[in-house]
Amino acid sequence: MNPDSTPVRIHEVLTTNVVSAPVEGRFVDWIELQSMSSTPFSLAGWGITDDPARPFRYKFPPGTMMPSGALRVWQAEDELLSPTSLGFALDRDGSGVYLFDPGTNLMDSVVFGSQLEDLSIGRNNSGAWVLCTPTPFGANRPAVTGSPGEVMLNEWQVNGPLLSSFDFIELYNAGRHPVNLGGMHLTDELFGTPRRHRIADLTFIAPGGISLFFASGRPERGVAHLDFRLAAEQGMIALTDEAGQTVDSVVYGPQKANHSEGRIGGVKSTQSVFTQTTPGVPNAGPIVTGPGFTTQTLFPLVTSWLFAEGVSDFPTGWTLPGADVSAFRSGSAVLVDPFSTDLFSNFGTRFASWGDAGSKIFRKTFVVTNLPPNGRLLARGYIDDGAIFYLNGGYAGSVRMPPLEQVLSTTRAISSPVVRTAQETVELDASLLRVGTNVLAVQLHQTANDSLRATFGVHLELTAPVIREPVRNLRLNEVLAANSYIKNGADRTPDWVEIINPTTNDVDLAGMSLTDDLSQPRKWVFPSGVRLNMG
Repeated sequence: MNPDSTPVRIHEVLTTNVVSAPVEGRFVDWIELQSMSSTPFSLAGWGITDDPARPFRYKFPPGTMMPSGALRVWQAEDELLSPTSLGFALDRDGSGVYLFDPGTNLMDSVVFGSQLEDLSIGRNNSGAWVLCTPTPFGANRPAVTGSPGEVMLNEWQVNGPLLSSFDFIELYNAGRHPVNLGGMHLTDELFGTPRRHRIADLTFIAPGGISLFFASGRPERGVAHLDFRLAAEQGMIALTDEAGQTVDSVVYGPQKANHSEGRIGGVKSTQSVFTQTTPGVPNAGPIVTGPGFTTQTLFPLVTSWLFAEGVSDFPTGWTLPGADVSAFRSGSAVLVDPFSTDLFSNFGTRFASWGDAGSKIFRKTFVVTNLPPNGRLLARGYIDDGAIFYLNGGYAGSVRMPPLEQVLSTTRAISSPVVRTAQETVELDASLLRVGTNVLAVQLHQTANDSLRATFGVHLELTAPVIREPVRNLRLNEVLAANSYIKNGADRTPDWVEIINPTTNDVDLAGMSLTDDLSQPRKWVFPSGVRLNMG
């Protein structure tokens, strides 16, 4: 199959058209074909499909012509709402498009992994498939993409499940641009098979976004399923590039049933056990001490909020502790519009309406047990379109909104997020926090009364620098590398390392590390709460 030799080829594909590129006045997914012929060409009798076993899932009718050099677009939707509707939709989590001639010869195809909202895939000037800004009926416009080195292992579950059907591995993009994961690898045997499972071509992760893979050992189930499973007793997980070179890796010990493990706040040096498993969304977690800072999770993303919709007159004192909000509904984040089909719809509460003249308002009560000096208050999550935050009645911050004095209940947000499913961070005024009970109140605004999307859910964290005394006197005191008779509390005989603290002060080991390989100095990091007493 040579797409350059066929009279017609696939030119651009958009699987998740939210607000980017309407066709016939509708935000619908679409497939664009390009004529490669020097003369008009008839597509009558040709077939296009997302399933190569069904080559004529859509058969082009008589009279379907492709003028020389032309670009034509067909809507990829289940219902036949237009003469150019195909009668099938595309799966944003991974699928393919296949073009057949009347003799059932495959003339062109593109197979892809997970796609991003309002970004397409298309051919560049050399014919290669790349991420694009959608341009139906026009020349393709490649999008800016980031480095694979910005991607890290974020969360993993080895002995589940709770929310997931299988154990999972989650990736996080800490960069500012989408990254193409296609051709990278995931493995549980870095030093033996660093390219064990190849991630599908044209698989993208949004900036600040998360990609989820299932360690099922069943790759036939789809592009998100890995061809290996993870060992519960202990193991390693690694992300490698196309050449098999390490991008990120973790080593884990025995795993607790129905718990996960991962990083906090997108920081590689933090590694913690989570009692709340959150596949596909930002990590929850306890207070974690890492080198140089502490992170205190005040409440996780998947949590309950009180909220009201279509508010034109704000309830009296609704941002203050003790306000009467008995008319508010209760629902778990992430809260989404009624028609959402993305990853949020699996975890949250749906609003009653997708567009209204008033704003949506939210309240969350939480408790702070200690206020470290120089703390930063960060709301990390998903906000579509804009929002204003209040803490204990005071203005705490906003995103994509006009100045506060210009905002009414019906004020429109300035813009939408670049990528709806990308996590973003809003810094709030930490001086409004107090020890004890606090109330975070949020106004959510849309860019238009008929906005097709509304999303809200954040987790709140308080970070602060750690002032540590220099630790110069800790010593490795004893090592046993072939233990056959000294048992631990679990009646096992593991090898062990002994550390001694000869000083006159207790030492906090959190964030320090042990390794047997100097090229991986943070191979095992002491978790929060580990202290070594004096002497």
